[in-house]
Amino acid sequence: MKKNIFFYLFIVFKTCFSQNWQVYSVANSPNPYDSYSHLTIDTNNVKWFVKIQGIGDKTVAYSGVSNWVSYNNVYNSTLFNCRQTNADLRSLLWLISLDNKIYSLKAGVWYKYDPVTTGIANLHGFYDVAIDSKNNKWFCGVNGLAKYNDTLFTLLDTVNSNLPFQPIYKVITDINDDVLIIGAGGLAKLSNNIWEVHPVPFSVASNIVSDYRMVVDSTNNLWVARGNSGGGLLMFDGVSWTNFIKTNSDIASDSIYGVDVDQQNKIWCSFLGKGIIKFDGTTWTTYGVLNGYPVSTGSIEISVDGFGNKWFITGNGVVEFNENGIVGRDDLFMNENNILIFPNPNNGKFELRSNINDRLQSLEIYNILGDRISVVNDISPLMVFDISNCPSGIYIVKVYTHEGVVCKKIIKE
Repeated sequence: MKKNIFFYLFIVFKTCFSQNWQVYSVANSPNPYDSYSHLTIDTNNVKWFVKIQGIGDKTVAYSGVSNWVSYNNVYNSTLFNCRQTNADLRSLLWLISLDNKIYSLKAGVWYKYDPVTTGIANLHGFYDVAIDSKNNKWFCGVNGLAKYNDTLFTLLDTVNSNLPFQPIYKVITDINDDVLIIGAGGLAKLSNNIWEVHPVPFSVASNIVSDYRMVVDSTNNLWVARGNSGGGLLMFDGVSWTNFIKTNSDIASDSIYGVDVDQQNKIWCSFLGKGIIKFDGTTWTTYGVLNGYPVSTGSIEISVDGFGNKWFITGNGVVEFNENGIVGRDDLFMNENNILIFPNPNNGKFELRSNINDRLQSLEIYNILGDRISVVNDISPLMVFDISNCPSGIYIVKVYTHEGVVCKKIIKE
């Protein structure tokens, strides 16, 4: 999912304490596991973790304080081990399994999408999933590229479309909703129904590429973390590639396992060394043992939440970090669950519901371009708002209180 579209809309929340690191382990929290294989943060800031084990995975959701919830996968077989995860704009979790099938978790119920359940013969063999700003799901695999709009699957291959190659091992969408794929023919981008192909500076002969991690920053650069290949961190600016490795930069490791981008367009990386890495476009900074790195193992996947906190998984628990002090903590007053938007998605009419009557001040609504389209002063705990005259899309609602600002993302259909 493309968080970077909304980064410039991010509001810095009031910092209530200066803690930089927080570990969530079996020993000190209700977190049921110390190690996970996958991490995804959805639009409601819920952190989703997948624990791979011998017979069936365990999917765990953390939404703040002590609220850790485990979901046992009903398709309980060794083949259900998770390959990739992502969360869509409605905060539904999507998974690709090691047997290359599609699964989703909706309101605690698992669903499987394959040739048997859908009747579509080639709906199998997938490696990755991406979400665009219209909430379309894009799946890539041995049979090409599949698009799912929550109603229908559309399969694109080299026979029925102008898809330039298959198999495809990685897929992501950029800030323009163009689709980027990496596979047997290199890198290709689908823009306005036209594919353009670029070479890549690494081998795509093996599906090991499916284990790479990718992110698109707010200036539309593509970043690729190549895991234990020793290939460092790659950046594609739309024309050419730049490879950051220890011999040509100050990056701390050539084995970069995870990559994400924050609200200031800084790149964050996880690696097997004891620490995490930040790149601001000029300077590489490693936050390691000397900076209080709290566990004895390296970091694997990394993801930035809506408050700018960095979350990563290790062998000694889940770690939350913010170099400026962790913000938006759910155990403080600024609990976003105190303010609800209903319904969401909606047709432009929605209610604000809150249990903090004496602390509310005003409300502002912004579109994804950062334009303020509405402002209301002296709001109450139950109010109705109407933006039905605005185009369909995603909007940011900012609720001002005496303690700070709560941001909510809404979808107008």
